[in-house]
Order: sequence, then structure tokens, then C-alpha cells
Amino acid sequence: MEHESPIHVVPSNTHPPSSLVLSMPHSGDTLDDQIEHLLNLGDSEVVRTLYAGIDTCVPDVTGMREYASATRVWTTLPRAIIDPNRLLTQINQYAVEGESGEGNSSGLIWTATMGESVDVARDMLVRPYTRSEFEQLVAVGHKPFENAVKQAMDQAHKAHGIAIQFDLHSMPGRIPSYIPDGRHKGAYVFAKDAVRGEGKGQMADLYLVEIGAETASPLIRETLLDVFRGHGLIVGQFPMSPVKDSPYSRYADPARQRYSLAVEIVGHNFEPKRMAGDLTLNREQMPKFRAAFYDAFRALEQIRPH
Repeated sequence: MEHESPIHVVPSNTHPPSSLVLSMPHSGDTLDDQIEHLLNLGDSEVVRTLYAGIDTCVPDVTGMREYASATRVWTTLPRAIIDPNRLLTQINQYAVEGESGEGNSSGLIWTATMGESVDVARDMLVRPYTRSEFEQLVAVGHKPFENAVKQAMDQAHKAHGIAIQFDLHSMPGRIPSYIPDGRHKGAYVFAKDAVRGEGKGQMADLYLVEIGAETASPLIRETLLDVFRGHGLIVGQFPMSPVKDSPYSRYADPARQRYSLAVEIVGHNFEPKRMAGDLTLNREQMPKFRAAFYDAFRALEQIRPH
């Protein structure tokens, strides 16, 4: 029997298909025993990081899988194994044999654990992947996701003259930073919990990501801000990455009205024990947030080419 792909694609149920493509690259939580990986699962810190890296709340908070008019793409693989929301160049010598340099410890393949300070990181892998092993992992867990999003956007654009990919994420309720240098350069560091708010040291309910002119448009940004704030949510914006480092540059072409952007749901509302690798969810506010996301999805679908 053929092995089921970890990449799932559910087409739009409308004809023509919706202009909206929803994607969820970081909510996979299944260790598939038919997909070989080199995570050192004998180390409890590796196991904790594996689960702490999962955007557990996203399917329930957004209702993405049930929003039938949009085409939906997601993976069941944990992002620490291979991250379809990273570029193939975002690897280091500890991930793949023959690569050079450090950095990208939380890139395409995670090579370092994440913690509360810069001095606690440990190696994630028992050894680097061979080039052949790496190419097989890409063929199973990365390329099919990328191809599915591109195909869905092609279909949406053909039908409407516009296509919008909205990538859905969550993050710990802690202000993120990275290890600045050394073997574990680029590994995530999440220090103390941040309270909800708009002041220094506080965190919003949501952050819009890659919302600059290179991947999105002012109309899309303002549409989302209006909808989410209209539901009483605090919304921030993360700075735009350089285009060469942005995974959304694979899909976006604003001059042709192909747009790609993301949102981060802050975990202090839903994932109280995430940093411990505990996937338990707080569901109290989910109906409020899901209503906001469905209104946002509908608003994006109503944007027309200009």
C-alpha cells in the first residue's frame, strides 16, 4: 500500500475556486515512522523542543480546515524535522553534510533546541543528513507543500485575476530572540512570559507578518487590521524580512496581484504550557478568535483586482 503523504490539500468547494489560499506549515504533530529523520529523541530537551515548536492551537483557533471555500494546505510533519515555510538555502553544516557555515539553527531543519536563555541550547540531530537523505526529506515534506500552494494560487489567479495566500501560525506568549553566534546561531530563545498589551515588554493577540509591499498590499493590511481590531483584538506587525530571506517571496508577485502574508497568534491566549512541550490548549477564547478569523477570511475573499 502506498504511503500517505504528510502534505494535505483540500480544494475550494466553490466554482470557480476562491481567491484565498489558506496554509498551515507549522501545526504538524505526527512522527511518521515511515519518514526517516535524525532527531535525537533520546534527549528530553530535543523532545520538548520538537513539541514546543508545534503551532498547536492554529487549527482550532482559526477553523482553517473547515473553511471550505478556500483551498487549504497543511502538513502533519512537525516543523523541526523539515519546515515547508523555509527556503532550501536556510540550512547549515550541522543539518546537511557538505554545507558550510553556521546560523539557521531554526531554519529548514532544526539543529538546536530552544530555551529560555542563550546558553542552554543542545544539538537536535544525532548527525547531519547525507545529501541523499536530505533530498529525500525535501521530496516528501517540503516540495509538495510549496507546489500545492503555488498550484492553488495559480488556479485562484486564473479565476479572479488575484490570489491571496494567508499563512497561519502561532507562537509562545514570550518575546522571541535568537542565539547570536556559535554552533547554535539562530536558535530560538523565549525568555519570560509576556503579558497581553501594547506597551514595551508586552505582546499583542496577533501579529501580521510579511505584510510589506514586497509580498502584500496596503489594502490587505488595512483590511485585516480593521477586521481583527473590530473584534477587540490587539494587532501588531512584525518587520518585513529581506526578500531574499522571505519564504513568501516564492509565492508573491504583487505586480501581478499575487499576494502572500502570514499571521502569528500569540500563545498566551491558548498555549499556556507550550515551552514545556505540553500541547494542552486553553479553549476559553476560541469562539471569539474563530469568529474574527472567519470574518478576515471572508474579507480577503472580497478583495478584487485593481
